[in-house]
Amino acid sequence: MTTTISNIAEVQIGYQPKGSVQPNPNGTHRLIQVKDIRDDRTLNAIDIYRIMPEREPDRYLVTRGDVLFLARGWRNYAVAIQDELQNTLAAGTFYIARIKTVNLLPEYLAWYINQPRTQAILKPRTQATNIPLVTKSVFETLEIDIPPLSVQRAIVELDNLAKKEQALLARLSDKRRQLVAAICMNAIKRTKE
Repeated sequence: MTTTISNIAEVQIGYQPKGSVQPNPNGTHRLIQVKDIRDDRTLNAIDIYRIMPEREPDRYLVTRGDVLFLARGWRNYAVAIQDELQNTLAAGTFYIARIKTVNLLPEYLAWYINQPRTQAILKPRTQATNIPLVTKSVFETLEIDIPPLSVQRAIVELDNLAKKEQALLARLSDKRRQLVAAICMNAIKRTKE
């Protein structure tokens, strides 16, 4: 089945403070910003700034199962929220997509949006300003192919395994660099003896 985002999710623009974001250790809410997204497109929920919202924050609350889409900037991508969050908002650089059907996994939607084919569809539709923007209407009319849930689960699981493999290969490469450096330093040390 192929449908648009507006048919499967309610889309809300993230919270936009009047000025720059000022962390407040006594703040009542936390604010997800681009800095809180890891390279593997997952949320790092540990160091999210606390803020004191200037206006009613309820419409900007992010919950488990939402998908955040980074609409502003040179890289536009989606992140499925898998953490149980409380009093957490998304910054105005994101759209919050709250899925309204049981036939769609948030992780699959984020994966689909992040695919090169989908990104290639979005790029020419991006508004060119100082900071590029995928408008809400462009995002809402983006077409999504939705296979059965069993296929979605298999895709998400395979993607997660690929991410784990990449992380392991990166760690292995780092360990190899450390080993080579240690061998080289040891060789230098031996020449001094």
